[in-house]
Amino acid sequence: TTTTTFTITQPQLRVLAQHFVTVYKTIQNDDDRRIREAATATLLALVARLKLYKPILAQTLQNLAVPWWTARHDPAKEVARLAQQAFLTAFPTPTHRASATKYCAPHVATALVRYLTNPAGKGNNKGGKKGSTGKPTAPAPITRRTTSAVRALESLLRSPAPHHDADTPPPPPFLLPTSTPALTTLLSTTLWRTHFKAQVESSAIRKACYTLMQTLVRTSPSFVEQHARTMLPVFLRIGFGEDHRPNHGAMWDSVLTVLSRIESVWSLLPSKAQATSTAIALTPLVHSLRHGVHGAGATAYPHLLPLLSLTPVDEHEVRVNVVDALFEGMQSDCNKHYELGNRQALLVAHCECLKYVYREGGEGKGEEYRARLERVVEWSLKDLSVQWLTVQHVGEHHLKELLGGGQE
Repeated sequence: TTTTTFTITQPQLRVLAQHFVTVYKTIQNDDDRRIREAATATLLALVARLKLYKPILAQTLQNLAVPWWTARHDPAKEVARLAQQAFLTAFPTPTHRASATKYCAPHVATALVRYLTNPAGKGNNKGGKKGSTGKPTAPAPITRRTTSAVRALESLLRSPAPHHDADTPPPPPFLLPTSTPALTTLLSTTLWRTHFKAQVESSAIRKACYTLMQTLVRTSPSFVEQHARTMLPVFLRIGFGEDHRPNHGAMWDSVLTVLSRIESVWSLLPSKAQATSTAIALTPLVHSLRHGVHGAGATAYPHLLPLLSLTPVDEHEVRVNVVDALFEGMQSDCNKHYELGNRQALLVAHCECLKYVYREGGEGKGEEYRARLERVVEWSLKDLSVQWLTVQHVGEHHLKELLGGGQE
């Protein structure tokens, strides 16, 4: 038999790409991860043959941009890996990638803002919006799409700003080629009120929002400071109350970035006659600490002391409340359901924070400090698993003083 070899030319590939774009826009958003993965694998095979960085394919690239960018940030790692590999294959050099991002960013940002802003686009848990199959969209696909959108938007905000000369106005406050009022409204208000929720099913969205907030603070601190009264109260309230353990690392990184980089951040938060802004902001954290940080003690431990150092020095009572909540968390019954490392991490954090609080703002409160040390020693002596930590962090001098000369 004779074997015939078919060679597809670049013009034929360009026509094929135009047809594929229409299909890819639909199947990339399919609820089945395997279908999205197969669609993105096909995209990878296509861009490996097609020179997308050529000006003649600019319109094709623009049409592909939105589903491609969201696929690169799909919660399913298999899909995201293939989409990112396709991007690196299509644009093999940093210059090509920067040019593609600059060209696609306005179009992608507009589509993402429209999706995240429009309640109909977001859907609802009652199944009011119908998907491509004609059936109501389930909460899980809505969560996945929203998570991808927030991640994709964060990646654009993190992208390098386009070059501008002295004769042109400076770039907008975001790392995007364009900044629209709709984007400003989304980032300052809508995103936090509509999508940043404390529900269990929103945990992936919250994690994406933590990363986005951290990027915003690092790239546009003046924007966050300007809109602090609409952004930060809900962000800190839900962040400090985070009960999904895998989210705690991202939450602490973003919260400490906000508190350390935004000047006079506590003065920008709401206060009441009965409570300062610091006390109000830290109330969800105190509640979380009393519940053993929901098993994330090892993650919270290295961040609690830096957090206290960022609170106002004159807020001694607020700091003491945090330390007392740590102790209650160690004692609480819910902590018994977590691994031993959680309780040990809370004990270490408690000892370090207790020393810091009374060293920095506890003048004339020696008896109060001694009472809290006695409480820790008394509790730890009943638990062999944490005795050695108490000895290490309370110190030999304090133990001698507390236990008495006859019991050294």
